[in-house]
Amino acid sequence: AAAVLMIPLIVATIIFDRYFKRRHYSITSFLPLGDCAAVDRHNMNEGMANEWLKDAYLQPALKKRVVPENCPEIVSTARQREQDQYQTTWDDEAALADDYKEKGNLYMSSKEYKLALQQYSQAIEMSPSGPSTYIYYSNRAAASCYLEEYEAAAEDCKKSIELEPTYEKAHTRLGLSLFFQGDYEGAIYAYEKSLDLEPTNEACFNYMAKAKERLTAQLRDESVEMESPSVCDSVKCWGPQPQPLEKSQSFDPSMTNND
Repeated sequence: AAAVLMIPLIVATIIFDRYFKRRHYSITSFLPLGDCAAVDRHNMNEGMANEWLKDAYLQPALKKRVVPENCPEIVSTARQREQDQYQTTWDDEAALADDYKEKGNLYMSSKEYKLALQQYSQAIEMSPSGPSTYIYYSNRAAASCYLEEYEAAAEDCKKSIELEPTYEKAHTRLGLSLFFQGDYEGAIYAYEKSLDLEPTNEACFNYMAKAKERLTAQLRDESVEMESPSVCDSVKCWGPQPQPLEKSQSFDPSMTNND
């Protein structure tokens, strides 16, 4: 008799269990993820035991809804927001860097080369990979040439060329900085690259001619060192020497005017 009386209770329990699971799943399917999680936390705090629901709904459903690969529209929106924020920051940095560059150009005009160099360095630091960074490096190289820091100038020119191989001024200034380091062959190569990009650059052509003159004298000097003094007359072997290149000759405005 007791078993017979338990049958309706068992049936009612099964029906309620299925209804509760279906109802809970239906409601949470329409709730935002945050609200759904908040409801579950509230129920747990109230003492509702939902461990028995995990296998039925909580773990698989929540996992399916929060994994990014299964939410392309959510991921797309988040990525677009991140890209927009990055683009805004990038544009702001480039604008500030251009301001530093313009200040540097003003200092160059007033022949305050150390201050100009500092401004170009600030521009590079602000925008190390921006759309005009190659100009900042080349401009800083021009300031370094005036300060007779030719090794630093050459490095900046190479960096500028690496960022923008078709920037003619960087090749010209590289030739200038190498010339004053005594690397006449390297200077000639740099001037040739510059003339390939700007064939009408008369100043660059003239400086290349001076570099070739120096290279010829250098090679002649090296050959003299290999001759015996007893058979080599100093005047005959050395020949006429090129005149020293004064600093005032080496900085044509067309080569040092900055963008």
